[in-house]
Amino acid sequence: MVNARMQVRFEKGFQLIEMLIVCLLIAVLAGAAAGSTWEHLEFYRLDNACRLFSSRLSEIRAVSIGLNLPISVEIPESRDRFGFAERGDSPTVWILLPRGVVFRKIPRRTVTFYPRGNAAPAGSFLLENPKGGRKITVAVSGRIRWEVE
Repeated sequence: MVNARMQVRFEKGFQLIEMLIVCLLIAVLAGAAAGSTWEHLEFYRLDNACRLFSSRLSEIRAVSIGLNLPISVEIPESRDRFGFAERGDSPTVWILLPRGVVFRKIPRRTVTFYPRGNAAPAGSFLLENPKGGRKITVAVSGRIRWEVE
């Protein structure tokens, strides 16, 4: 008679405590994966902002050469966006940086690209978020490069 009761008990399925343990293990593994993913997301946002800004600088340098006009890089006081304008004008379009990324350091004077491809004054821009920083340097020759800060 004992064997019959035990056989019926095992045929019913899992016990509540077994299900709770499995759910707990799944939650712990998901939490560990989510934390690691969040950290990589912050680095990705910073690299994405750096690539965006440096590629826009290269484009504006080419536009300056093509249109035979000096074009300036403008960054507002909020330091979360940037724009380009002909000398003396204000930008018509602002390009937002990814969330959490800001310009921590900008050149004292506005960097301007000239029709011969050069830039004056030369300067460095520092993009930062809580996970680090990237330095974008514009040389007098107009060359643009970036590096991990």
